[in-house]
Amino acid sequence: MILIVSKDVDFSAVVAELVERELKYPCQWVKTREEAGTVSGKIDAVIASEPGKFKAPTLVVKNPPVKMRQLLADICAALQAPGDSDAVAIGDYAFSLRQKQLSHVVSGKSVSLTDKEAQLVKILAVAGKAGVGKEVLLKDVWGIDQVMDTHTLETHIYRLRAKLREVGDGLSIAVTGNGYRLE
Repeated sequence: MILIVSKDVDFSAVVAELVERELKYPCQWVKTREEAGTVSGKIDAVIASEPGKFKAPTLVVKNPPVKMRQLLADICAALQAPGDSDAVAIGDYAFSLRQKQLSHVVSGKSVSLTDKEAQLVKILAVAGKAGVGKEVLLKDVWGIDQVMDTHTLETHIYRLRAKLREVGDGLSIAVTGNGYRLE
């Protein structure tokens, strides 16, 4: 379960709905840290407006508004705390950000990814069918936040597509109207 600790009811409701819909992860929210102590069940990650003494990995969100896609990516990273299995299922594939590896569960084939390729897969997996725009990928993966004429993203996508074909034919990167998505 993901616990949201925030006095902002609207923020909590939107994040809880997004996490449950996109990550298929149960979510609960409370208004104070004191109320958080009354929550029963295993808490896998906490989203809070200030740091607290939680046993689970904690994401501190200081001042909404926040970019929801980035928040989802941060939640995924928090759920993959060291020591736990960080494998994320993407259809018939298992992706490990820490090991930078993508494996086809059925055939057992796997491929190693570079840091940037692993970050791309993570962001695309979180985005789901909505896809991610080129500008967002350039900013989130390379830190480029201005419009530049670069083929860095296209080159990495090309190489990543080749690696996906090595593992199997079930996963690919498609170009959409607003960017890229995993299919």
